[in-house]
Amino acid sequence: MYPRLASLSNQYYQQGFSTDSKVYLRKETVKKLLDVQNSLGNFRLKIRDAFRSRDVQNNIYQKYRADSVKQHPDRDEETLKMEVGKFVSPPYQTERIPPHAT
Repeated sequence: MYPRLASLSNQYYQQGFSTDSKVYLRKETVKKLLDVQNSLGNFRLKIRDAFRSRDVQNNIYQKYRADSVKQHPDRDEETLKMEVGKFVSPPYQTERIPPHAT
């Protein structure tokens, strides 16, 4: 068992996008984050997001899409997909890897 990171906060659970309150990280990622945290002195890392399932990604995508439709009801489907895709990766488009993926 590894020491805990100072602050873990599953923001997607808190916002209702996920039914799982746990935060999942790879073992090697936890080790690296702990190394960084240990070098920060009195400061601590706050982890707000880690692995998220495609279902959670879909919930986030659909919420962002619905908000975009409300704000811009005149947008056609292609423009809507392009604009939403600038901020949230489509959940089931497996050939597209989000730019922040590890």
